[in-house]
Amino acid sequence: MNAVVILVLFCALLAGLYRFRNHRFATPERLRKALHIVTGSTAFAFPLLFQSAAPVWALVGVILVILALRRGNPVTGEVARSGYGEFLMPLAIAVLFSVSRGQPPALYWLPLFLLVFADSLAALVGTELGRHRYGSKTIEGTATFLTLALAASLSVLPPGSALALALSATALEHLSWRGLDNLSVPIGSYLLLSLLSGTPIGTAS
Repeated sequence: MNAVVILVLFCALLAGLYRFRNHRFATPERLRKALHIVTGSTAFAFPLLFQSAAPVWALVGVILVILALRRGNPVTGEVARSGYGEFLMPLAIAVLFSVSRGQPPALYWLPLFLLVFADSLAALVGTELGRHRYGSKTIEGTATFLTLALAASLSVLPPGSALALALSATALEHLSWRGLDNLSVPIGSYLLLSLLSGTPIGTAS
């Protein structure tokens, strides 16, 4: 039932953002990141809503079909550099939920935070305020990602480990292309966080 409610809300959000597309403040990048932030935020509640990974995978499967059918519209895909990011984000959430089951909550929410907030806000800052480009990135966007990643990491790790995780996640975000950061950042961060925290990968604590 929870999966059905989330799916209905997702469709309602898509419809709402689509209706908002002609507003003077509604660029394709802003719409896409709004979708990422709002939908990604619901995933923080998944450990409370779902007792197993099966309904999460079912929900993600339906969402992927919806996104595929809407490919190229102003909300989910009308950004030249978006690549496959809109598909990889829900997939990454399902993988992260599956492998972090029974482990300390931080192994789920910290990589999810990097995916939902650090990556999305870095892209918006880079697009809207970025003035110093290097390759396809901007210093402003990268600095935003690193700052948010470090702040979040410091909440669960000692300073040295937090810096290592933040720098690694920033490197993954920089090196990934065509939306692959939506998968590499959360999964790579989960693997490193497991190592730094001494938690066996994919097993209960």
